[in-house]
Amino acid sequence: NTFRGSFSGSWIFSSTGATPDGTSAYMDTSLNANTSLNINSSQISYYRNTYGSTEGVLIGINDLSLFLQPTSAAFYGSLATTNFSTLVGNYATTGFFMVNRPSSTTQKLIRNNNILQTDSKSSVSYASSQNVFIGNYTTGSGYASNSRCAFASIGDGLTDTEAANLYTAVQRFQTTLGRQV
Repeated sequence: NTFRGSFSGSWIFSSTGATPDGTSAYMDTSLNANTSLNINSSQISYYRNTYGSTEGVLIGINDLSLFLQPTSAAFYGSLATTNFSTLVGNYATTGFFMVNRPSSTTQKLIRNNNILQTDSKSSVSYASSQNVFIGNYTTGSGYASNSRCAFASIGDGLTDTEAANLYTAVQRFQTTLGRQV
């Protein structure tokens, strides 16, 4: 009962997922990172089965101490630090994207079942008292996404094996529904 999502703005809901409008839409998860997540162990993930025309934040909070944003220029991510990770390259694609903080000194960027980058990033805090949003990182930010969401998660940090198992389970679920990429 604690973390019930509430949708704002224009969304399209279908059997293939939920698509925000890329302008003002977001889902407020009711999860406050400061009170609900461990700064030394957390993860966020998003299964994008269509890439929209806006390269917005897929999951985030307004100070960018927690966010996930794969774009045509780079894959950006942050958990409990404003010194976010950046992996240069075109990540304007579909698939399973994750930012994982398994410890107080390590942050990983993951796409599908591949750890793309491991950074030494010390956890500091989730500076914002705002709830975590899906499809944007705050209201009216200009960083809204219009990439369809087929799955999203927010939770404790994962070992590499647990992250691989989560990917396998999510991919199997998407395949069962006929919407895998």
